[in-house]
Amino acid sequence: FSINGDKRERFTADLTLLVNLLKNNRHALRVGVGPSTWFRRDKILVQSGFSASPTSSVIPAGFIQYDEIYSLNIGWHVTGEYAYLITPNLSVDGRFILANLQQAGISSLAGIGLGYHF
Repeated sequence: FSINGDKRERFTADLTLLVNLLKNNRHALRVGVGPSTWFRRDKILVQSGFSASPTSSVIPAGFIQYDEIYSLNIGWHVTGEYAYLITPNLSVDGRFILANLQQAGISSLAGIGLGYHF
């Protein structure tokens, strides 16, 4: 994705051990922890400038300087999710993840899902 033209890419892999806190056929409230691995590639604007002289016939010049950051961050995450079984084969869920990625800092994610149970 891009923020103000700065490109940011993320790839993550998580392994989570979940425990269901509700003993119900239609509802599930799960919490879990596990290791996380994140790869990031960012193109970050460092500086930009523009120069021109009103007394010169030279065309004005501008410059932009970017830094590209590539890093692999390994840490841990905590997950909480709630799921509701709509039919015996269809469920909807919401989740929240908080990940500590060491030098990359703490990152959070929230999401919703629709699942089909075979």
